[in-house]
Amino acid sequence: MTYLIKSGNRVINSILKIVFFSSLLASMNAFAGSDFYYKSSYGRGVGTVLEQFCPSGQNNESGLCYSPARSGYNCNGTSTCVANCPSGYSSSGLLTCHYNGTASYSSLSTSSCASRSARSCTRIFGKEICVGGDCLPGIVDNGCRSGYHKVAGVCYIDTPSGFGGSGADPTRPTYSRGAGTVPNLACPSGKENNASLCYPPCRAGFSGVGPVCYSQAPSGFVDCGAGVASSKSACDSLIADQVLAVTIPVLDAALVAGTGGAAAASTAPSAGAPKRAAKVLRKVNPAQLANRAEDLKAVIPRFTKIFDPVVGTISRAVPKSVSDLPALLQLGDSFKTIGKQLSSAENLAYMRDTIQTVYGIAGMQAPSEYTGTSTDIAFQVIRDSINAFGTAVGIYEIVAPGTLPTAVGITCDLSDVFAQFLYTIYGE
Repeated sequence: MTYLIKSGNRVINSILKIVFFSSLLASMNAFAGSDFYYKSSYGRGVGTVLEQFCPSGQNNESGLCYSPARSGYNCNGTSTCVANCPSGYSSSGLLTCHYNGTASYSSLSTSSCASRSARSCTRIFGKEICVGGDCLPGIVDNGCRSGYHKVAGVCYIDTPSGFGGSGADPTRPTYSRGAGTVPNLACPSGKENNASLCYPPCRAGFSGVGPVCYSQAPSGFVDCGAGVASSKSACDSLIADQVLAVTIPVLDAALVAGTGGAAAASTAPSAGAPKRAAKVLRKVNPAQLANRAEDLKAVIPRFTKIFDPVVGTISRAVPKSVSDLPALLQLGDSFKTIGKQLSSAENLAYMRDTIQTVYGIAGMQAPSEYTGTSTDIAFQVIRDSINAFGTAVGIYEIVAPGTLPTAVGITCDLSDVFAQFLYTIYGE
């Protein structure tokens, strides 16, 4: 942070820049003239969250994608599918059924004519005389009805086809349909994904940024933030205008805080402290986090490791001379360079881990999973990381006032400047 600790001459130059800036704005707006037009726009409604979609031929069951159950089976949202109980049966357990009717009966019964006595005939005087053949009572075997089988004179219900065990209490067959897979997150038909929210597509000739559809640049013009410009140089002029409007007051406040000979040891609040406090108080009750102050303080250096280079780039990019117009026009490119540096895979992974740590300490809901193009994801992670940085610093400044080095607050202030640039200038 030594580049912020300058002599009184640096502060005077800073003040001169602010004075110069007033005339610079007027000259740039005049320069823009017909070279810049704001885009027409219209709202397309509030975005809705991404929905879960399974691949074709699969169903979403209990939050995972599975192949449909075979006919006659129920999988209950798991990988193991169990056969349903057949008609006439009720479930008696996860893997068993019970027959509700007569499970067994005797095939034997008594009869008054179970058999007949022996019959014999003889002819007397030309006439046949027969005796015997009378009904004799006894036990008869009537056999089994269809669907039953006989064992030792008893008819038992048959075991349903494909089932195991007895017919009265059969065991159900099962099969595995494999482990479920995580559904894809996507927008439903008729909507498009923009920064992980779903919106209706914009009309022809318009492109969407969140809930707003902006008209596309006409032939001969280039996109330039919320408008279109006749050329890149005209756009750069407007970008310099807007970036300076945000950057100079914050940077100058940082420089003023850095003078007096002891900025490195100072614990005075930085210029952005009141804004951070207001944002924090809308999210959490810092008093409830007083016992976590040291945890927050321990994680803050992880942010400064990432964002200290941002402060250096901003400090070097802001012109230090009123005649350095080329440097003014390069401000937008300087800020885009910062974005590319922060977007390395290593930095993004480091930031995501740190975001989770801060929100875990603060007891806040962490951002959901990031989706979209690599540029979309990088923007979201950098944005959330700067927000988490401000949350950590803001809470600590409230629960332990006057103990955080001013240099940390300055780094947080200027990181927020970069976040505002991403939002208001390029929207990327």
